[in-house]
Amino acid sequence: MRDSTVRVLLVSSQIIPHVGGLSTHFQLLEDTLGQSGAAFGAVTGSDIDHGLAQRLRLGISRLAGADIARAEILDATVQRLSAKVQHRLQHGDTPDLIHCHDPLASVAAHLAVRHAAISIPVIQTVHGPWSREALMEGAVPGGAQVSCIRRLEECAFAATAHLIAVDHGQAEILATDFQVPAERITVVPNGIDTVATAALSEMPRPVVIREPYFVVPRRLVKKNGVEVALRAIGRLQSSTVLAVAGDGPLLPQLERTAAALNVLPRVRFFGSVPPAVLMPLMRGALGVVIPSVPVNGVVEATSLAALEGMACGTPVLVSEIGGLREIVRRAAVGFLFPAGDHAALASAMRVLEAMPAGELAVLRHRTRCAAAAFDLQYWFSAIQAVYDRTLSATSASCLTAHRSLRR
Repeated sequence: MRDSTVRVLLVSSQIIPHVGGLSTHFQLLEDTLGQSGAAFGAVTGSDIDHGLAQRLRLGISRLAGADIARAEILDATVQRLSAKVQHRLQHGDTPDLIHCHDPLASVAAHLAVRHAAISIPVIQTVHGPWSREALMEGAVPGGAQVSCIRRLEECAFAATAHLIAVDHGQAEILATDFQVPAERITVVPNGIDTVATAALSEMPRPVVIREPYFVVPRRLVKKNGVEVALRAIGRLQSSTVLAVAGDGPLLPQLERTAAALNVLPRVRFFGSVPPAVLMPLMRGALGVVIPSVPVNGVVEATSLAALEGMACGTPVLVSEIGGLREIVRRAAVGFLFPAGDHAALASAMRVLEAMPAGELAVLRHRTRCAAAAFDLQYWFSAIQAVYDRTLSATSASCLTAHRSLRR
């Protein structure tokens, strides 16, 4: 970290690794901090006894209902994660800063710092609106779980020294829903290791698929809009194939939709695949499709899958919402279509189908070059700048307080 002795403790209540952008982001940051000599360590949901949590949830569910049980589990998780963080702080050697990745982790970190009777600034990256996501996943509106999540968000955002939003949409939610002042928010779009991603994409493709094809690298949940891609492929008067790389609860429904549209022979559901499979699959595609749709106020942030597709040199076709729109506008390359508009997506697909080989090669080169703007070196530098500003502000605050006491 620019020859600095600053060391950072990463904290998340989620199990790491898992399938999802937060996990990928967390692991990349952990690796980058380690390479720079700034890593103090990490505390995650993987360090908690989830077997105990499940037994507790089962018991509460029987007595009070599932909604109350989920809220009780969240409160219990705060305490267990806080104990894990406090344990890391009680050995004489402490980090200079704690970087959390969800509101529950932030609340747990603040409790741990308070119990340890030390002063360490806490910052948080906001990956998405947790209370809205809970509603999207079926939580009871106004119920105990959503109320608990909202309380955790309010506590975390009020107490945290600085907040990093992964796109301007998340920053707007912080400002409008939680009244966080603009000076406490910095937008840092997600980043990826573009060099490693490109190198991985050049490996032999380990799966067989008929060309040409488009690929949808999405988990099969409503907000990812995979049905939009199925309907778009059904509008093409060609034999182009759609590869769906991801699993999730909507698989049976999507298979029925593909059958009803009479496109099932042209759709390949690969399930969840590792990067060594996904990157070559994306590189060989005509385009990478990210057809996300807003659900319960949850809007796609800076999609790592879109950035990976660009790093593979493959044109991206993305919904014109949230962080997806920001990616394409900043990169000045790619295709935007109104969210949910399968006809507009089909039109963009036809453009790529009909594009002469020479023009397509130029577009692929431009796409790969544009991905460099999202490389981890720029991403990490922006995060590092937040670390530096936070520590400087903390030092200035301590100095001001010391001078006040002397008076």
